[in-house]
Amino acid sequence: MTTRPSPPPSDVSAGVGIAGLVGLAFWVLVCRYWPAIGDAFGLPGPREVMDGPTAAMCAMVFSGAGMVGWSLIVDKVHRRASTGIDWSNPRPLRDVIDISITKIAGLWATWALIGFAYCIARWYWRGQYVFAMEVLEGSVPFLFIGAIPYVLWLDRVLVNPRDGAWHFGAMLIGREPWDAAEVKRHWLSWAVKGFFCAFMISIVPGGFGAVVRFDWSSVTHDPVALASLLIETMFMVDVQIAMVGYLLTMKPLDAQIRSANPFLGGWVAALIRLYETGTWYFPDPDRRDGYSVVLFAPHGRRYRHPPAAVVESFRDVQRANADRERVRNEAESFRNDIIPRARGEAERMVQEA
Repeated sequence: MTTRPSPPPSDVSAGVGIAGLVGLAFWVLVCRYWPAIGDAFGLPGPREVMDGPTAAMCAMVFSGAGMVGWSLIVDKVHRRASTGIDWSNPRPLRDVIDISITKIAGLWATWALIGFAYCIARWYWRGQYVFAMEVLEGSVPFLFIGAIPYVLWLDRVLVNPRDGAWHFGAMLIGREPWDAAEVKRHWLSWAVKGFFCAFMISIVPGGFGAVVRFDWSSVTHDPVALASLLIETMFMVDVQIAMVGYLLTMKPLDAQIRSANPFLGGWVAALIRLYETGTWYFPDPDRRDGYSVVLFAPHGRRYRHPPAAVVESFRDVQRANADRERVRNEAESFRNDIIPRARGEAERMVQEA
C-alpha cells in the first residue's frame, strides 16, 4: 500500500482564512440586524439594513483586520526570509533617501499611467465600474501621500531596496543604470493589480448586498432559496477575501506579487486546443497542487472537455432562452405598434361621427 505524500505547505495558513471569515461573518450580521442594534443601544441614524456599497467596502476592513492580525501575531509572516526584509539591521535614513525618492517616482508614475488607462478605457465609466472608479478616485490622495512614509520606512530594512519600482523610476529619471527585466516584472505585477482591483471592487457590493438582504427564513423550507443563499455567500466570500488579498500585496506581509504568470502563450495554445479538439493539454509535470485559503480544499484537477450530450443540452437551453427573448420582443413590438394605431383609428371614428 503506497503512502500518500503530504500536501505542499500553503503560503497562507488556514488560520488566516478562518480569521477573515469570522470578521466577515460578524460584519454581515451587524449590517443585517442594524435596525435592532440601533434600537438596543439608542444609536442615531436610520433604522435600515445596511446592504449598500459603503457597507460592502467596510466588510473588507473587518475581514482584512483579522487576516493581517493572524498573519503577524500567530504566523509571524513578517519574519520570513522570503519577504526580503532584515528587521535586525535597519539602515540610517540618509543611506536610503536617494533610493527611496527614485522608487517613489516610479510608483507615482506607475499609478498615474494606470489612472490614464482607466480614463481612456471608457468601459470603466459605465455600469458597475463607476463605483470602482469612485472608490479609486477617492483613494488617490491617500495612496500618493502614504507612499512617502511607507517607502522611507520599508527601504531601511529591505535587503535589496532596488526593486522593480526603483528600476522603473531609474528608467524615467535617467541618472542610474536600470534593468529592463525588473521593469517588465514590475509592470506585469501592477497590470495584474490594476485590472483585478478595479474589477473586484466593482463586484463587491452586489454579492454582499444580496446576502445581507436575503430572506433567510425561506431557506428552511425552500431548497432553491437555500441553494441561492449558499451560492451568493460563496461568491461574497470569494470576492471579499480575494479583494483583501489584492489590496494587501505588501512585502511586510510576505504577500507581494512575485511575478505574473509567465506562461500566457501556453495557456492560449491550450485553450485553443481545448475548443478545437475537445482535449486539454498543458504540460505541467512540475506543478504542485494548490490549496484554497477560503475552502481549505485541494484544487488543481486535470480538466477535460464535457461530454457532447451535456454540451448539446446547454446549447438547447441557450437556444430556448434566445427564442423566448425573441418572441417576447416581437410581442412587445407588436403591442407598441397596434395600440397607438387602434387609438388613432378610434379617435378618427369619433371625430367623423
